[in-house]
Amino acid sequence: MLAEAEKFKQEDDVQRERVAGRNNLESYVYGVKQAAEEAGDRLSSLEKDSVLSKCRETISWIDGNSLAEKEEYEHRLKEL
Repeated sequence: MLAEAEKFKQEDDVQRERVAGRNNLESYVYGVKQAAEEAGDRLSSLEKDSVLSKCRETISWIDGNSLAEKEEYEHRLKEL
């Protein structure tokens, strides 16, 4: 019974880290998206479109990969 509890604890830890990775990426993407939308004249329309496109692409990836591993979320975060 103790071994089973330890196994579930490890699974919970992995799940918690995965969710934290997703939340970090999602939070960062929405922050960047909001900053780009509020940038006004500080960004050219080409730069703004590029940033917003990458944000939409990443949000779409997050929505389609809800079971991705923590490392995948971290990799996506580094790409941004």
